[in-house]
Amino acid sequence: MNLFKIMLGTFLGLVIFFVVLIVVGLSMVGASMVETPPNIEANSVFKIALDKPIVEKEDNRVWTKLRRNIAGDAAGVGLYDLIEAIHLAKKNESIKGIYLEMGIFEAGYSTLYELRNALEDFKKSGKFIYAYGEILTEKSYYISSVADQLYMPESGLIELNGLKIEVLYFKNLFEKLELKTEVFKAGEFKSAVEPYISDHMSENDRIQSKALMEDLYNEFLDKVSASRNISKETLFNISDSMKVRNSDAALSHHIISAVGYLSELKKAIATKIGVKESDEIKWCGYKAVLATKPKDLEVNKSVAIIYAAGEIVQGGKNQHYISPENIIPELHKAAEDDNIKAVVLRINSPGGSALASDVIWNEILELKAKKPVVASMSDVAASGGYYMAMACDKIVATPNTITGSIGVFGLFVHAEGLLQNKLGITSDREKIGRYADIGSFSKGMNDEERAIIQQEIEHIYGQFLSKAAKGRKQPVEEIGKHAGGRVWSGRDAITVGLVDSLGGINDAIRIAAQMAKLKEKEYNIVQLPDSDAEDWLELLGSTEEDVYDKKQKQMLLEFYPYLEIFQDMHRVKGIQTRLPYYFTIN
Repeated sequence: MNLFKIMLGTFLGLVIFFVVLIVVGLSMVGASMVETPPNIEANSVFKIALDKPIVEKEDNRVWTKLRRNIAGDAAGVGLYDLIEAIHLAKKNESIKGIYLEMGIFEAGYSTLYELRNALEDFKKSGKFIYAYGEILTEKSYYISSVADQLYMPESGLIELNGLKIEVLYFKNLFEKLELKTEVFKAGEFKSAVEPYISDHMSENDRIQSKALMEDLYNEFLDKVSASRNISKETLFNISDSMKVRNSDAALSHHIISAVGYLSELKKAIATKIGVKESDEIKWCGYKAVLATKPKDLEVNKSVAIIYAAGEIVQGGKNQHYISPENIIPELHKAAEDDNIKAVVLRINSPGGSALASDVIWNEILELKAKKPVVASMSDVAASGGYYMAMACDKIVATPNTITGSIGVFGLFVHAEGLLQNKLGITSDREKIGRYADIGSFSKGMNDEERAIIQQEIEHIYGQFLSKAAKGRKQPVEEIGKHAGGRVWSGRDAITVGLVDSLGGINDAIRIAAQMAKLKEKEYNIVQLPDSDAEDWLELLGSTEEDVYDKKQKQMLLEFYPYLEIFQDMHRVKGIQTRLPYYFTIN
């Protein structure tokens, strides 16, 4: 038996050794591929294919690429890297223009705002932007309308019909299942709990949703109107009556420049750059453009970007969420590194756990005591996301950022009726302590228990208000006028004092550098978490939960969001500082 154990142990050891050897070999090959990008040839065109999600920070690690190839996942394009590539292309004499190839991609309206601004800045160089799209939605048209020439094929489709916010409500389903929800909140606009207790929008939620959409759509109309030289009134009428649905209608209303196929657009580009045939065009991608960036300046001063993207959860270390375990080490790293002179906290979060938000808030204050910290709000920085931002010295948002939502809620689900009446399951208990079973899944609450939880909700809301007032240097009474769970666009957030200025991530970097008394070209940019750091869990393929989620999305397709809401109910148990998060804007 001992001999068998020894042989088995030796065999397993050899297997592990060879697996590690193969993985290390692949990493070396992959790394060599990454480190030898193509050069930019003279008379090149920068091709930007928008057919992947635009994410905050692209994961370029070899292991991640290997895992994506095996799983068949699409790699996201990092917004900061893409903007940086556009700025480099503007100055690069070898690059004559940009070709935008519009596909189906995921991005929030704040992300699109920053990308579009970078493209507008590129045009100031006098270089051209040509675009081609077969199917254009509001989001893809918002970007492609910046182009000098926008082509669509004869069979092309375009959707210009306005924006909507859609919320799913589950009150009637819960009643049929005999599931009882106990909801607690502080803030009259805190509508995150409404899907569980209502079958329609409350008046307050309707007010804030309409105001948010109006801000987003006005910004859309302003930008498109300026680019296409069409009045806002005309654009709105086209959208409101859905006059433009195909390429012919789009051309007649000057929404696009030409009806033509991709081959025709490439011929137009060839003519523009002075070559005879389209196959003579020299294309370059954003990775190649980034590779032309001069090596880091020989200075020992840096501004660090710390990314905080995802829902805020208590406990665990998962790249899809923000938790004290994964962001606090990065805050400590920035605080302890003497070369890092200022920090930009890039926030893209609807909020989440009230406890986790508060713990992270305190750590940001500790960092701020040592060096300037500027919050850069992305698509969403609301509720717990705003909780983090209000600890910073300055807050920068785009006009399209969704922010505010200063409020607290608690959700408890009781399934006593479902268990007993539908499934024939009963429960019994013995306890020490009158409230030992408060919040139990198998029993409802009495009035005393409800009062205890509501008191805690109001206590946390009071803390939220007082800390927001201190961070924004306003009286509690003043900040309270704009709290109550109310959601604001970035543009409106400035008028009510929740945000300091409008701008993107590069604006936040400049403000942080100025606060640290750093001059231009005196500092480098450091992005945290460090993309070279990787643990074995990530190497071997995320978590079981990630794999399961991917399979569910593949199987359920458009029905997946319904299941996701039920799954999220488990995470939102307890007290939350979170956005009204079950809606989509499209």
